[in-house]
Amino acid sequence: NATASGTPIVTVTLTGVPDGRRLTVNLTNVDTTTADFAANMGFLVGDVNSTGRVNASDISATKSRVGQMLSTTNARFDADVNGVIDAKDVTAVKARAGRVIP
Repeated sequence: NATASGTPIVTVTLTGVPDGRRLTVNLTNVDTTTADFAANMGFLVGDVNSTGRVNASDISATKSRVGQMLSTTNARFDADVNGVIDAKDVTAVKARAGRVIP
């Protein structure tokens, strides 16, 4: 767990899960004022606008953020998860063009 501007962030590391799957994540023992949290989520690396497919608008949106440091508002654009949105992220999104969440 880390914080950004005082806001808690939960990082879920997924291993052995192919790109483009629907998952259910259950968080337990989370220090919040509410009960444990469960979230259904779909993910597809490169699908920065959450449409379920990687297309030209995802590429364009990633290009427009090149040079930004990772934050809670732009995390989806950091496709290679190195902490900065750069040309490698644009390349990664382009490489996934046409993929869809099943």
